[in-house]
Amino acid sequence: MKRKFIAVAAVIMSIFMFMAAGCNLVTKDSDKDMDQVVATVSVDEGVTSEIKKREVVMAYLNYGYIYVQSYGYTQKKAIETILDSLVNGKILYQTAMKSFDAGAEPFTGMVVNADKAKYTAERYLTDDDLTEALYDARKSINDLLDGYDESKNDDSKKDTLTETVRTVPTDAKNYEKELTVAEKKEENAKPFDVDSSKERRAAFIKVKNLLSNNGLLGDDYDGTIESTAYYKSVLASQYESKIIEKYESTLKKSYREAYSFDSLKKAYEKKLNEQKEWSNEEFVSALSSASKSSPVLYSGFGTYGYVYNLLLGASDEIKDELNDVKTRKDDKTEKSEEELWTEKKAILDKITVKDLRSTWILSGYDFDGEKFTGDYTFAKDAANSLPFKGTVDGYEKKDGDEGYTVKSVAATEYNLTDFFKMMEEYLYGSEQADAKDPADGNEIYKVVSSNATIAEYDAKINELLFAFSTDSGSLNTYKGYVIKPEVETGNEDYVETFGTAGRRLLGMGKSSYIAVASSFGYHVMFFSEVFTPDYTIANNLVDYLNYVANVSKTEEEWKAEFDKMVDEWDDYEDTDFYMYLLMNEISSTDVSNRLSAKEKEAYNDALYVSNSVTKYESRYSDLYGE
Repeated sequence: MKRKFIAVAAVIMSIFMFMAAGCNLVTKDSDKDMDQVVATVSVDEGVTSEIKKREVVMAYLNYGYIYVQSYGYTQKKAIETILDSLVNGKILYQTAMKSFDAGAEPFTGMVVNADKAKYTAERYLTDDDLTEALYDARKSINDLLDGYDESKNDDSKKDTLTETVRTVPTDAKNYEKELTVAEKKEENAKPFDVDSSKERRAAFIKVKNLLSNNGLLGDDYDGTIESTAYYKSVLASQYESKIIEKYESTLKKSYREAYSFDSLKKAYEKKLNEQKEWSNEEFVSALSSASKSSPVLYSGFGTYGYVYNLLLGASDEIKDELNDVKTRKDDKTEKSEEELWTEKKAILDKITVKDLRSTWILSGYDFDGEKFTGDYTFAKDAANSLPFKGTVDGYEKKDGDEGYTVKSVAATEYNLTDFFKMMEEYLYGSEQADAKDPADGNEIYKVVSSNATIAEYDAKINELLFAFSTDSGSLNTYKGYVIKPEVETGNEDYVETFGTAGRRLLGMGKSSYIAVASSFGYHVMFFSEVFTPDYTIANNLVDYLNYVANVSKTEEEWKAEFDKMVDEWDDYEDTDFYMYLLMNEISSTDVSNRLSAKEKEAYNDALYVSNSVTKYESRYSDLYGE
């Protein structure tokens, strides 16, 4: 659903940009001219869909002009491409309704209002579908009006953020409340706001003039938006989209149903067996490119692994001081190495740490006044989310679902002692004993050896990374940095102290960490995952699903979850659920190809077999601009 609103916004923005540029495609000042039928489609007796000239013009305003401006199309080629697209849409629209009426699998029960006439949207769309189509059409009109409403686009009233905004989690977007059908009905019952303020009246006049200039008001225009040919066309397009959406989703579901949980088990087994045949080079390469959809499942080599790196970065001034100490060490000054290290440590101890997410608040990202929410937290349980470490003055929620305002934001500045205390209390629940050995090198700041099971451990580590790490490479990784065995130290890209500490960390408990110094600051390295020779994460799919989800479900329970996923596919779309990712991997190309073949069959039949399409080029050739 999120993508639909993005698409609608993009269409409205393209209209806005095209029209605001003063572009008029229409050269004939006649609504009658715009009402001409330029093509007809009839895939069944007794039904004909007409494509009017204004629909071609609207499509050009929506997206067609981009063909000319960005892809070098002539205007004639752009118009012809648009008309072909509109024709194909009508073919699919009629084919869908014809299939619904036939009622053959998988389209049984698709006629929901049998008392309505064939080939009318009301026959095949539920009341909820109709409500949503009307809502989407009205929203597109409101968005167009908003684009011209100066009270909604007054940049002088917005705060200016001068800092660089902190990196956000991959694909993070602010939460958009999805209205219920009942709420959409309420919105649909409200009149369009065209005169609540002078800015709104001015916006309506601009929109009306632009529609008029492009022949989109229509002969029936009576001063209301609902009477414009543009609005009627948008609404009809929404109904058609709903029909086609039902047709395609029904087909895709039927294609997915050809797969079973056993299909996934076999796919997992194949992946595991293939990995067991990897060379060392292939294995190391896979570690570096692994992801949630393409994990490493087996290790036949050395002791490799991943560690998270939270860099407490040194300021430029501190780096200059550290470089001075290094220069004197290289020059073998009169001071001993131990004395130089004591001097270096005193410099490193000046490092201070701040929560770097303050810019998220100033940017209006999802935040409840204490913690980040939605896509901006990794924790599923809010109790495991890291609160913003600082003060937020004047936090106030806006009306409805329109975010919040703040007067000021100030991040707390921690010295190293206070930071590690805060970090350990968040991660472990209390301060931890330092397990550093007297034999440890001077670079080691602290060692915590732990084998504790921590709820949402990886999520908590990522919360800390996004809040405090000054290493941009540590953000949005799969499991952190790859650590290689000591025999490969000549091939690693890290400073020696980092690689050495990483290898030590891999041999410690599953929730341990080591803090080690380098010329960049202090690296707080957290255990992520270790691969020892002949190590298999899970011998079968059920065990792997339990491993990544940290649950203990039976195969029957996972089969039930699989069936639910296939039935409610769209609800799983923007997730990193491995069962969805694996199913998508093995089925998406097949599903897409079968759907394309089905639709191509409908196009070919209408265009070349039954000759169901007629075009009237003389009625739209003036749009060629030649």
